[in-house]
Amino acid sequence: MGKTKNKEHSKKKKKTLPAIFCDIDGVVLKGIGANPILIGNSHKSIRRVLAPVRGGSLPSIPFTFMTNGGAVTEQAKCESLNKLFGLNAKKEPALTNAHVNVCHTVFGSDQIQSEFADKFVLVDSSCKTGTSEVELAMTYGFKKVISLLELMALYPEISPTTEDDIKQSGMS
Repeated sequence: MGKTKNKEHSKKKKKTLPAIFCDIDGVVLKGIGANPILIGNSHKSIRRVLAPVRGGSLPSIPFTFMTNGGAVTEQAKCESLNKLFGLNAKKEPALTNAHVNVCHTVFGSDQIQSEFADKFVLVDSSCKTGTSEVELAMTYGFKKVISLLELMALYPEISPTTEDDIKQSGMS
């Protein structure tokens, strides 16, 4: 009986891997714009999460960044993060689009596309990234996109914002 008990005890249970959902801003990066700063050893942690577990015998840990930041495509965000973390997809595991969910990722879902792709869609963004909110929405397959500024120009009487507000905000 002692022998059997030792055999059973020595058998390792198959461990399940946790899935990790991680915010970007304030968790792995501090600051936005041209010069964000890595927080602590976040770049080392990301490398570890992306690396195959136990020398490749198990898949890497299921991992996704989620952020309410947007105004860029998932691909652009992915490339930016890989650069910040010093990851080179040609030499090592790196982030892919599957690892990045921005606030507008849901726009690409089949449900949203089947219902709204051919309808007018109003979009707005307060970020200035070089990509307009209209262009961004169109990358998801929306065909009839109008910006908040375009709507306000067409119907100034319904706008809660004055022309002076727009100039002060830098949206013009």
